[in-house]
Amino acid sequence: ALCKDAGDGNALRIAMYGSTKDLTTRAAKHLESLSPHARVVTAINPPFRPLSPGEAVEHSAALAEAAPNLVLVAMGCPEQERVIADWYHHIPSALWVGVGGTFDFLAGERKRAPRLFRATGTEWIVRMFKNQPGSAGGTWAETFRHSCGSCRDAFCNAVAALTLEL
Repeated sequence: ALCKDAGDGNALRIAMYGSTKDLTTRAAKHLESLSPHARVVTAINPPFRPLSPGEAVEHSAALAEAAPNLVLVAMGCPEQERVIADWYHHIPSALWVGVGGTFDFLAGERKRAPRLFRATGTEWIVRMFKNQPGSAGGTWAETFRHSCGSCRDAFCNAVAALTLEL
């Protein structure tokens, strides 16, 4: 929606951080096709490992030098949130958004879940059944265990909050 609404003589300068070069290249073309005012000014593809201190400085400086007004960080949770928290001060005027696997969708690599699942926040159920056991997405058992753990944690947090209110 931001790309479609870009205009009024002001270009939407987009920085993309994360994923692979192939995916970000295809996703960038799609973003730029949404509006003549949307322009990807940099795309950085970090290695799939923790950055060295030197790499972190280099990547954050490259983002700042590009002067984007929108920074899309696609690294998955919680890593993308850490990057945003650590680097936000380099470009505080930009809108920073953790977008997870969105570059895959923009590049046409993956299809979105049906609208009903998206509207109800249960898109993960569709992904769980689409991921093949042993694939990069993990196994069904791992996804189920993670989901159960998340539900358990949410329940425990809710009970703790209610207990504090009493």
